[in-house]
Amino acid sequence: MGDYPEHEKMAALRTESEAIGDFLADSRYSLCDYDTRTGRWRPIRLPLDALLAEHFSVDLAKIEDEKAAMLRSLR
Repeated sequence: MGDYPEHEKMAALRTESEAIGDFLADSRYSLCDYDTRTGRWRPIRLPLDALLAEHFSVDLAKIEDEKAAMLRSLR
């Protein structure tokens, strides 16, 4: 792995992630979670990028840290 492993992981997943993201963004479906306390379905309120990152085990905080490192190395 190189200097930016989380970015490399994200790049390797790009095609699949974009396909899922496009489907979710363009569909009329809503993702929901079942609340066992109330016995009702509730919409998932995560932003799409956070939802995809969670699904693919991409750490968005590490992505930001790597971006900052990239900028530092360019300066």
